[in-house]
Amino acid sequence: MIFRKTTFFLLLFAILVLPFFAWKIIWLAGAAKTKGVIQFRSKGITTSLDGTYLVVSFVVNKDTVWFHGRDRGSFAEGEITDVIYQLHNPEDARLNDFASVWGDTLIYSGIPFVILLMLFLQPSIVPWRSRIRIVRHSPYLLLES
Repeated sequence: MIFRKTTFFLLLFAILVLPFFAWKIIWLAGAAKTKGVIQFRSKGITTSLDGTYLVVSFVVNKDTVWFHGRDRGSFAEGEITDVIYQLHNPEDARLNDFASVWGDTLIYSGIPFVILLMLFLQPSIVPWRSRIRIVRHSPYLLLES
């Protein structure tokens, strides 16, 4: 198969980046909203960095569910906030704000996106107006001018 440079990188984008967004959209489709209470802030060590996180609780079917949320310093203890959680797994919950819901998706998809963008824009790696041929044997990708 022979692809133009732009088509090839769009296909790579679709294969490497879009699944992160598809997974998040599926997660949001199975989610419900409720109100939670900021119980307290706690300190912990995550990936060798000291930090604080929020401990939030909410009630589902007479059960109290506790989870950790990101602490950005904007919440006070006892404050009521929006929470989004999975209906079939209430322990999979997040604060209902942009950073908590989409932050990990943007970071995980942003890394391959930046790498693909650098490969696409660097003409010494893949020259402009070149075509890329995919073959079944090594080296698998051949550049044609």
